[in-house]
Amino acid sequence: MDIGKIPTKNEKKINSIKKEANSSKLMPKKRNKKRVKKNRNKKIKKTPIVLFLIFVSLIYYIFLMNNKVYNNIAEKENMFEQDFISKIEKKAEEEYIKNGILPSITISQAILESNWGESRLALEGNNLFGIKADKSWHGKRINFSTKENYKDYVKADFRKYSSWDESISDYANFLKENNRYKKHGLFDSKDYVKQAQSLEDAGYATTENEKGEKIYAEKLIGVIKKYNLRKYDIKAINRKN
Repeated sequence: MDIGKIPTKNEKKINSIKKEANSSKLMPKKRNKKRVKKNRNKKIKKTPIVLFLIFVSLIYYIFLMNNKVYNNIAEKENMFEQDFISKIEKKAEEEYIKNGILPSITISQAILESNWGESRLALEGNNLFGIKADKSWHGKRINFSTKENYKDYVKADFRKYSSWDESISDYANFLKENNRYKKHGLFDSKDYVKQAQSLEDAGYATTENEKGEKIYAEKLIGVIKKYNLRKYDIKAINRKN
């Protein structure tokens, strides 16, 4: 366009169209920049949420794994305990029929005295009940220290057997032959609570707590209830009758 020349209407239209075209070319770039920035902000906002979800998932996974391990251990322990009970329940029932000691009492004492057959006395001497070897004992014996009550340990001779069955038989005979157990009513009841108390009163064990209180009967009763040993009493009583 020449200088000083007044633009016509057509020329004005052309110029305005050119301006619009030029401005439209620039707009996408500005819009794209805004979109990129907006997307970036969204990603930044989402990052903490994603990290939190990953953290929660990890904690949940660890919880599941720990729970699985705990269940496996508990299951193995339960199998071990049931296996021990199954090994001595039949003999315990037989001795009840002969001597009147309830199977629940025999089994609970074996559990406590031998630590489920894992004590040194049980492993090396097959002695499940901690019966000592005094002058009247003419069989084999084993000597070592044992815990008598809350704090005290003593070294003594204990009876040694060839099997757990022999240990159970001798245990029943030991109770039958010692008058103090009869005197305290051990054979007068078919109730495990009363028999447990009779054993404590007759001095079978000197187990005490930190206050010096006798707790042997309480411990026996606790074991019987926990492992439902009463069912073996019912079975043996019915068998005897």
